[in-house]
Amino acid sequence: MLQKHYSVNTAPQVEDEYLDPSEKQIRSLEQRLVAFEQKQAYDELQRKVESLSGKYGDDFNADEVVAKALTLGTTDLEAVFKQITFDRVYSKATETSKKLDETEGRKAAKRQASIVSSASSAKSGTPAAAKPTSVFEAYEQAKKTLNI
Repeated sequence: MLQKHYSVNTAPQVEDEYLDPSEKQIRSLEQRLVAFEQKQAYDELQRKVESLSGKYGDDFNADEVVAKALTLGTTDLEAVFKQITFDRVYSKATETSKKLDETEGRKAAKRQASIVSSASSAKSGTPAAAKPTSVFEAYEQAKKTLNI
């Protein structure tokens, strides 16, 4: 279709003067048939695009869907549109999930950082002491905590 539109001929043409009249007529009919089939295919494509555009509204991008359908080698434009839409929604959901995980991680880190040990007072400003391993160490820590 594009070749005909831009007048590009890839097949060499046999000169018409050497063809018999019936051969000329057959070629002419074949050319008309090809042109008719191309027009029918184009009209069908336009109907599908208009139908899907009406059904899905502004979300339907005909150029993108037709290009993807040509890449995939399929004629089911609605399935291609749904695949493209699914890919968009899936990537947005994945991105949102990653952001949510990062936010939850930051919140957990803040919670861990703000926990005050019950062994030290909030006014003392001294860090929590290590867990005592003997009665004597526990006694010494208690004295320091109570400032005795």
